Amino acid sequence: MSEKPITELTGAELINLVGEVLQKFGALKFANDLHVETIDLSKDRSTSDKIEEFSKLKGALALTVFRLTGSMDLYINKKDDYHKLPFDAIEYPQTFLLGWFQAETFYVGNSPQQGKQAILVAWRRS
Repeated sequence: MSEKPITELTGAELINLVGEVLQKFGALKFANDLHVETIDLSKDRSTSDKIEEFSKLKGALALTVFRLTGSMDLYINKKDDYHKLPFDAIEYPQTFLLGWFQAETFYVGNSPQQGKQAILVAWRRS
């Protein structure tokens, strides 16, 4: 990284600096695609099932819990207590957004709850 103030950099030095920053920190990316998944919470997932449809979205930029009428545990990338996010009911306009991570796999754990569901939105860049 340059020791000069940014206002004193030449065009070439500025381009090099931007390249170094992008290599070190990555680029801010906006999602241009999404996947909506409705999860029926009446199914017993006490062993935390993998959400197969979400595995197609490797590299998701963010995940929104849009609506949750029951309770569930959400795991991202690893199914263990350290990666467990417990959720109680969430009703619009309240939502939960988890961003700035690379999602490879999602798991959901829940006890059977008749008539309850979760609506999740995975945001990604295609």
